[in-house]
Amino acid sequence: RSKFVVDHFVRLFGSEVGRNIRGFTSAALEKLREHSWPGNVRELSNHVKQAMIMSMGKVVDIDVLSLCSDGVSETKYPTFKEAKAEFERSYVTRCLQNVRKRSKRFLLFDEKTGNPAGRLSILIA
Repeated sequence: RSKFVVDHFVRLFGSEVGRNIRGFTSAALEKLREHSWPGNVRELSNHVKQAMIMSMGKVVDIDVLSLCSDGVSETKYPTFKEAKAEFERSYVTRCLQNVRKRSKRFLLFDEKTGNPAGRLSILIA
């Protein structure tokens, strides 16, 4: 099924990119099939177009796919929700560490537990 979609894009973009590309090799098609395409058809069409531009021959081979921006890589990116949650965790952690560093200037903390010592004492240093 993906071969038909890729062939459609090859016909669609052929005159636009000024190249007479006949299609993609079976290895290149397999690499395209293996990719999850989180951007869906738009992402696929962009990769096909880039590969057509980068290809030196009349058939796009697998090596050209890795030359395209972002390539068809194995890198899995987190969803926006996951990335946002990770950023928030990291941000809050850094803020709390900063507060703790500042508070150590004024309060005596037990180094083993990180808790304030029996009573709060102001350091005179």
